[in-house]
Amino acid sequence: MRVLVTGADGFVGQHLVTRLVEEGHRVTAACRPTADAAVLDRVSSRGDVRIVPFELTEPASILAVVKERHEAVVHLAAVASVREAREDPGRAWVVNAAGTARLLDGLSGASSDPRSGPRVLVISSGEVYGNGPPKPRRESDLPCPQSPYAASKVGAEVAALEVWRRAGLPVIVARPFTHTGPGQASGYVVPSFVERLLAVRSGSDRRVPTGNLEPVRDLLDVRDVVAAYLAL
Repeated sequence: MRVLVTGADGFVGQHLVTRLVEEGHRVTAACRPTADAAVLDRVSSRGDVRIVPFELTEPASILAVVKERHEAVVHLAAVASVREAREDPGRAWVVNAAGTARLLDGLSGASSDPRSGPRVLVISSGEVYGNGPPKPRRESDLPCPQSPYAASKVGAEVAALEVWRRAGLPVIVARPFTHTGPGQASGYVVPSFVERLLAVRSGSDRRVPTGNLEPVRDLLDVRDVVAAYLAL
């Protein structure tokens, strides 16, 4: 299968490209033009992978990608950090919501019959549910975003499903909860704690700042999340 992966240079994207190649798929890896050269080398070394420059805020970049024929699209490209989105909520909306709208509208317009177009997996977030009572979440729970990041992800969902309703483009929305694993940047909680522990072990620091220890979280392994994306 020919699969387009946006955000292929990101943490999850790199794991996904690896699994897709292992499963025998041909991958077009859409990566930021500013992506680190070492990351691009790792992505391109996976096997049957072709790297193309991609920027969600540039319509010409989106058009260049969607005019190629793909059987499936996994849309990972986004402002993926809650902290980064809070620092600039407007940019989070431009990238996550407007960028998704541009991409899916482009995909639907690239086919004479969008209903036979590629299956598009849009990656949202469990953050869209917001805070709530201590009980398991259901897909039928209404979104109640309580951060700029979560709000922009709801916007991305709305944009994607509008194209599905209007044009018939096959769209699936996934809402993964927090996941971690090899290769995640230190700006995220688990790698950050690991760095602090290693600093203490090396003797360069004597304490591990923790912040609030009251919250209890379940963490997913990125490799399990990627397996779920392949199944979808």
